[in-house]
Amino acid sequence: MELAWTRPLFAAALAVTPCLAQSNALEPPDLGRFLRWGPLRVRPGVELRNVGHDDNIFASNAVEVGDYTAAIAPRADGLVLLGTRAFLTFYEELQYTAYADHGDQNFLEQRFSGRATLPVRRMGLFVDGVYNRLKERPIDQLDIRTDRDEDGLGLGLILRPGWRTEVEIARSRTEWHYSDPDADPRDSVTVGDRLDRTEDRQTLEVRYRILGRTRLTLETHVSEIDFDSAVSSDRDSREWGVLPGVDFGEGGTLAGRVRLGWTEIDPDSGEQDDFADLVGRAEVAWRPSARTTLRVEAHREPGFSIGTDSVFLLDARARLQALYYMNRIFGFEAAGGLGRLTFPGSTSSFEREDRVSSYEAGLRLRLGENSLGRRVEYSLLARRARVNSNDDLQDRSRTQIGLGAVVGF
Repeated sequence: MELAWTRPLFAAALAVTPCLAQSNALEPPDLGRFLRWGPLRVRPGVELRNVGHDDNIFASNAVEVGDYTAAIAPRADGLVLLGTRAFLTFYEELQYTAYADHGDQNFLEQRFSGRATLPVRRMGLFVDGVYNRLKERPIDQLDIRTDRDEDGLGLGLILRPGWRTEVEIARSRTEWHYSDPDADPRDSVTVGDRLDRTEDRQTLEVRYRILGRTRLTLETHVSEIDFDSAVSSDRDSREWGVLPGVDFGEGGTLAGRVRLGWTEIDPDSGEQDDFADLVGRAEVAWRPSARTTLRVEAHREPGFSIGTDSVFLLDARARLQALYYMNRIFGFEAAGGLGRLTFPGSTSSFEREDRVSSYEAGLRLRLGENSLGRRVEYSLLARRARVNSNDDLQDRSRTQIGLGAVVGF
């Protein structure tokens, strides 16, 4: 199911997180895990996604339109060594989605993030960048699909006061711009009027290694959020958050990260209620055996609503996936997820609440995988997702059955 949720406010906009976690931010990732293409070291791959049927391509709650669809997504994790010590890491992905009978809905997405690091003894300077061009279904308005442009730049300092401890200090600016090419040109207020904004953020992150590859972390940030349009000037806000957490290094029985903390958003306008609540995110994989993997993904995140009844929304959901291989070739997977979308500060006469559920089941055929993670794998997956809301206009469902393939890392 095509889901591109509203970007959470508290997430570090410029936190570049390569697939290959680094044990030391002042050192490049393990060179042995990359292919060498001239001056570049890359881990390339290409995916086919959702090659099959979608019974509700517009995510409509009124008239459901089905179509055959497919997406292809080449990608690469990259590394460039700059001299004897400096280095650049980056991630680039393109995805083209096509429809058999609704070619006017075809679209191309791009995701890019990168970090250049200059180590100087026990410290280092870095520059972060983000450049995304996406189609997004905002979580509170699933039946529209907006164009979202995201541009970010950050500067920071890395300190290593001891071999167990890393401190990262950064300042960044990110701009978001939204448009809906299918909107009625007669509309006086556009999605861009509601959501176009700039965020200036200062962050501090401390990481402390406690055992092996496991680290305790603490993320803090303070942000100034300014909306571009006078229509949404009452949404200009100050925000701060604190998220303690744990990182589990790759390669072990347990891998991933957990963050859980508190965030507050204070609109400049006294007419808007503040947001203050528990927030968090988790992506953890547990491998009790060589053939079995259990993954948990969960988040509780605030965001800005497109609607007028509430400035904020709170998206809370969790997903559990189980993957089991009978042998080196054949595998089964199943997943289920539950969530709730609420709108703090909405009108007292009607407080909207959406309950979200999703279920998946599928087969996998793995033709090869080496010690570096390079693989050739095919899959067949069925997905079902539903939204049940106390606002009947928001009820909707969607089913997809499709093939997929991964070639590369």
